[in-house]
Amino acid sequence: NAFPALSVDIKMNREMALQKAKELSEKYNWTPEIFREAVSFDGERNFQTFVELEGGGLDNFKLLYIEDIYHPYKWRVRHFQEKNPNELTIWFTPTGKPYSFSQKLSEEALGASLQRDSAFAVAMASLEEEWTFDISPYELIDESKKIQPSGRVDHSFTFQRSRFTIGENGFIRLKLTVQGDKLGELLHFPHVPEAFNRRFSEMRSSNDTIAFSATISVYLLYGLLGIVVSIFFLMRERRVLWEKALVWGIIVGLFQVFVQFNFFPMMWMEYNTAVSESSFMMELLVQLVLLFVLQSSLYTLSFIAAESLTRKAFPNHLQFWKLWSKDVAASTSVLGQTLGGYLATGIFMFYAIAFYTFVTKNLGWWAPADTNYDPNLLAAYFPWLTSIGISLGAGFWE
Repeated sequence: NAFPALSVDIKMNREMALQKAKELSEKYNWTPEIFREAVSFDGERNFQTFVELEGGGLDNFKLLYIEDIYHPYKWRVRHFQEKNPNELTIWFTPTGKPYSFSQKLSEEALGASLQRDSAFAVAMASLEEEWTFDISPYELIDESKKIQPSGRVDHSFTFQRSRFTIGENGFIRLKLTVQGDKLGELLHFPHVPEAFNRRFSEMRSSNDTIAFSATISVYLLYGLLGIVVSIFFLMRERRVLWEKALVWGIIVGLFQVFVQFNFFPMMWMEYNTAVSESSFMMELLVQLVLLFVLQSSLYTLSFIAAESLTRKAFPNHLQFWKLWSKDVAASTSVLGQTLGGYLATGIFMFYAIAFYTFVTKNLGWWAPADTNYDPNLLAAYFPWLTSIGISLGAGFWE
């Protein structure tokens, strides 16, 4: 009830998406025949924002995929090959039904040069015979053709769902592209008015300014004053406790690297096939190394300052690094803090749900629904690892 978008019925996982895409590629003889695979589970944030703000709210957004009008959450599988301009992208609904596909062919790929009516007949026949899609609720609103250097003629036809409007000038559309004499693209997509995008950018400008100011404040107050200055004075008093801070800083920083590595399947979605795979991999590895250095340094310095200052201010309190040592772990104090932490989780969850429900249902506020989850977690190697890694970093730091 608090987060309706989380009710998406997901019956396909990443392995199933990859296998189904491979089967479709073989069935329709799509190119490339030898390929690498990448997979992601995507949500359309901009479209969701439009529906939430100007299209009837989150409940209307939910009805779109429940009633099979449009699926904003989709599995996306990419087939590609190094130095090959031909590539393929296939989309599936969360339940595993083939939803869209787009085949990118090079300009030099050979093909037929059909006239408009013949190409339109090919598109309609493919819809009915291969994809069993009912085009009757849609009307043709645009068409174009492009003559490729090889002599192949590609025809595109754009349809729009009739008598169905989302907010002001928001529509559900379908694009069909016939490449030569074969259907090379079937793409469902929403049309979000450009006027809304401009209004939303203006709405967000003050928020972005506040966020930027807050970030600078954190660097100055927490980073410069809280960490650098504190450690300087602690060193003069010989109160710096750095050994355990260094160990745990490296461990927590390493987990943040694991989190990024866990999303490697999605990183290949952005791979430019004109670049060698080895160069792309090297770039990713360099980014991971830099991330590890930066994160480990940040956590280590934070831990040094925090624990050393705590020892100075509260010498009789339990030391953080020794909470689970043999003698301290058996104390009632540690037991109480541990149980208190777990019990407080229920309170925090209740607060978040109650607050969200009250302000959206009673006050009419807008609260972005996707700030609480990332649908792409499902496409990671180990979805649980990302949650643990983020929580570990936040728990230690806070």
